[in-house]
Amino acid sequence: MAPSFVSDKMHELSISGKNQTPPIVLKFKDRIDALAFSPHLLSRDLLGVAFPSKIVIGSVRFQDEYDDLPGEVEYLKIQEFSVSSRVHAISWSPETNLKIAPKKLLFAYSTSDSKITVVSSNVTTFSSQVLQGHTSYVNDIAFNPIGNFLASGSDDLTCQVRLTDKEYEIMSKFYLKAPVVAVKWHHEDPVKVLVAQKDGIITFFNVTTKTAIMSLRSSASPMITVDWSPSNSQFVAAIAGGQLFVWNVTNPSMAHTERTNSNVGLNVKFFPLNEQKIVSLGAPENVLKVSYLHNPNNPVSLATLELATGLTIHQQLPYACTAVYSSIHIYRLTGL
Repeated sequence: MAPSFVSDKMHELSISGKNQTPPIVLKFKDRIDALAFSPHLLSRDLLGVAFPSKIVIGSVRFQDEYDDLPGEVEYLKIQEFSVSSRVHAISWSPETNLKIAPKKLLFAYSTSDSKITVVSSNVTTFSSQVLQGHTSYVNDIAFNPIGNFLASGSDDLTCQVRLTDKEYEIMSKFYLKAPVVAVKWHHEDPVKVLVAQKDGIITFFNVTTKTAIMSLRSSASPMITVDWSPSNSQFVAAIAGGQLFVWNVTNPSMAHTERTNSNVGLNVKFFPLNEQKIVSLGAPENVLKVSYLHNPNNPVSLATLELATGLTIHQQLPYACTAVYSSIHIYRLTGL
């Protein structure tokens, strides 16, 4: 069994001053605020990119799956939607599908005005619904694996769960003791949601019974970001107090960690096909790196990126994307 708890000092990096892996770069005209690959099989080519005044939905195809492409990657813009406030988080519904008729785009995004907007499109026309209920900044949103619930976490100390088939009315509301920084769903049990707080506490809830199942606690704070492994729901990763934590929830004992102020983590993602591989983005050096559960003290550094924001990984292929101001840098994660 993998260690229940792994700590990795994020300042202990082997950076040579140059990118170890040359990226594929997609260039745009405006600053990128957020980006997200669809995590669902039938829409895995779709990438949502948020700019200051719009969200652009595009298709990113790789030669790994489409051997007729002239290059390693092909990007095609599909549709764009205007936004009135800065976008912080994007979540894709599993109902999204452009491979089988009828075509449908369905996603939600949260904005700096404490609102959530749900967009539905057939690629020609679209409709949108603005959801209100939070009284402060919405830090994360997530559709569950079968698309019947939408969860959101906010600085107002609540996690709200909405019914998608009932006009997104609020079904459950969980009251926390600190701002909610992340909400993630169990990938096999669609009624279990993970709610992570800024103070370092992670609580698992059953949204139908409205009860807490268990909790985890990091020995450092603030907690910045959390991910729940798509390939093995026993594993949860978090960055708190500049430290990378990984729990095996079947044995969630705590371990001593050492706080460091030299490098604060911004994003962490499990590699979707392998829970042993974790991709993270840290600041102020903005180091993109890969850590391994079997060897956590020897991460592989991919690049040092100025102005990097956001991190998303393809659902089936070994590619990680991060935004560097107005460009998207795509890194291949094999051979590391």
